[in-house]
Amino acid sequence: MGRASVIAPRVRMPDIGPMPLSDRPLERDVTRAGRVPRTIALAVVLLFAAARQPIGAQPTAALRYGTGAWEPDSLGNHRAVVHVTASAPAVFVRILWRRRDATPEQVNTVVIDVRTQQRVRNVARMIVNREFGDLVFEAQAAGDYYVYYLPYTGTFKSNYPKITYRMPEITASPSWLQANGLGDGAAARGAYRSLPAAPVTGFDAVDAFSQFTPMEYTASASEIVTLRAQHPNAPFLAFPESRALSIRMTDAIPRTWAERGAFQPFSGSALRGEYFTFQIGVWADRGAVDSLRYSASDFTRRGSRDVIRASRVNAINLEGVDWTGRRFSRALQVAKGSVQALWFGVDVPRAATPGEYEGRIALSSRGAAPRVINVVLRVQPDTAINHGDDAPEHLTRLRWLNSQIATDAGVVRPYVPMRVVGNTVSLLGRTLSFGADGFPTRIRSFFSANNMRIDTSARDVLAAPVRLTVRDAFGAVVPLTGRAPRVLQQAAGAVAWETVRAGRGLRMRVHATAEFEGTTE
Repeated sequence: MGRASVIAPRVRMPDIGPMPLSDRPLERDVTRAGRVPRTIALAVVLLFAAARQPIGAQPTAALRYGTGAWEPDSLGNHRAVVHVTASAPAVFVRILWRRRDATPEQVNTVVIDVRTQQRVRNVARMIVNREFGDLVFEAQAAGDYYVYYLPYTGTFKSNYPKITYRMPEITASPSWLQANGLGDGAAARGAYRSLPAAPVTGFDAVDAFSQFTPMEYTASASEIVTLRAQHPNAPFLAFPESRALSIRMTDAIPRTWAERGAFQPFSGSALRGEYFTFQIGVWADRGAVDSLRYSASDFTRRGSRDVIRASRVNAINLEGVDWTGRRFSRALQVAKGSVQALWFGVDVPRAATPGEYEGRIALSSRGAAPRVINVVLRVQPDTAINHGDDAPEHLTRLRWLNSQIATDAGVVRPYVPMRVVGNTVSLLGRTLSFGADGFPTRIRSFFSANNMRIDTSARDVLAAPVRLTVRDAFGAVVPLTGRAPRVLQQAAGAVAWETVRAGRGLRMRVHATAEFEGTTE
């Protein structure tokens, strides 16, 4: 990615190399005005990819957010639609794009006349920052103009293209700049704002997948000032967020948070037996946060003594079960200016009485008092299947990160219990025999070549027994002798054996464990 490449665009693989922009056929306007596509949500087992969803909280009210169709490999995936009411030598537009990329001043902008499908060359970039872009361009006719503000180019020589955002170009003629007072110092003087104004009527993405979510439109400087003034002594600001809108930015907060405010109550709806997930975004706006931790209260149903115990609340970033099955907890450090997404899960009991359950999540850091977020969980009468795992867009499978399957000596279907006969261990489709020194002497597989069935005849995996040979400084073998291996554990899902051998001042202890799916150490 280039130095301004913060947003990874969707990339199409063309049949030929990219043409120069001036030679490309430009798009026909097929924007679906006003259409909001259905939510698209994705989940990955063990790792999670949050949902790509249509714009819900728009960065500017009354604007249209849609999709279009154009060639993104030079124009990029995003554009603003600007309307010019009358032709003019120069018109001014302020695009409130609220960008998430850190250095928009290093990314080019391309203006297209929709009527002629030609690029407008006389364009002046007056002020370009994350919050807005002030542009002046020549409008030879009234009508709509497209401003592509994230154009990129790519190298398509492999399955992993290298994408680089295009650096700003100077395409305006010196005479046009001079005639319209756009020379050196014009941006600072601000006189360009008196030119005829061309309003932004909407934003388009190249397709629904590329659309920004509300989590990707940044808060303005003035909104942040107001937000900080509301919490002058808070060591950090926290914002609860739905699981449907995953936190995308780590160096800025979205506009929706600034408008909603910090430490606001959160409510969600869950089924009985569901593992309900939600987020809290922690913004270290004033300084680094040291040792970020949490605590949860019981969730009590309104008007009753029914509770969902605090032990059923899990902060996935801060605690869990490791690969050995042991529980762990940790404190997070959040760098100054950074946003840390905390994912929480509430394991709602299947027997929970439907109703509204009220609880609290307290976040604390070293040297600071806890900050509390009130949470209301509306438990519905219906019961979830498989904790809600059959609806992966709800991210209930995050609880799998704490799975303890196979950490004990049991068997997971469809594997079969292990057996030991003499020095031979049998498991599904395989056998392993070990010798007097504890090392495997023979491994046999009954699986077919494509692993689709178990045959009656076996294939040898080892060409010869595994041996450990010790030689002295003269190259002579040092013999190691001892008792025969003894089986220490013989369970349905694990078999362990051990032997100790010694000779000429050396001692060797071999401990081995084989598990039901074939892992042997």
